[in-house]
Amino acid sequence: MVINGDAPIPELPGMTGRQLSKARADLFISPLLSLLFSWWHETVRQLPGASAPPPFSAFDITSHRPLARHIFVATEQENGYVLRLAGEDYLQLFGIRKGHQWRRQHDDPLERDFALYVDFVRREGIPYYGRGPLELSPKNWVAFETLFCPLTQDPTDKIALIGLSVRLPSPND
Repeated sequence: MVINGDAPIPELPGMTGRQLSKARADLFISPLLSLLFSWWHETVRQLPGASAPPPFSAFDITSHRPLARHIFVATEQENGYVLRLAGEDYLQLFGIRKGHQWRRQHDDPLERDFALYVDFVRREGIPYYGRGPLELSPKNWVAFETLFCPLTQDPTDKIALIGLSVRLPSPND
């Protein structure tokens, strides 16, 4: 894991090889990340007090159709997070299904560190960006970038995060 920026990003061995930093529009390769990043900041500016993350109820997927295939939404549970909603490309990229759980206490470092990273992003209260490799099989790696945007939780739905993950073109594409 390569840590960029001045935030005290925790050590996350399960995210080895990934570059993690506070999100900035000039970091994004895919224009899709810019769309979600802009929505998040614009919505925060419109909220009273303009300091807390927006609620999920402020996001309307029909106004953001290009994001639908890449989006993911995580709900908090007792010991981590559950994948509540995910677009087709997200599910295919990561090989998981709706209902997948990331637990803070898990033997798999990636599963555990994903939950700890979401905890960190939520504490910071601002979007975080990541880019790096993803192993699809022992000899098949792809590059991807991701944006994690914290949300203010509604007590009824417990949605904690909205994010976007996009597979990046390889030099051979």
